[in-house]
Amino acid sequence: MQNMYFIIVVANVAINLRKNRIRCLINEYFIMIVPDING
Repeated sequence: MQNMYFIIVVANVAINLRKNRIRCLINEYFIMIVPDING
């Protein structure tokens, strides 16, 4: 039972890290694009 809980926690951490990495890439993309739109 504890092993299942550990696996779920590790899977959630991995998913969150992947989401954060994608979000960072999107933020860098917008930081490059938005100044061009604004001026």
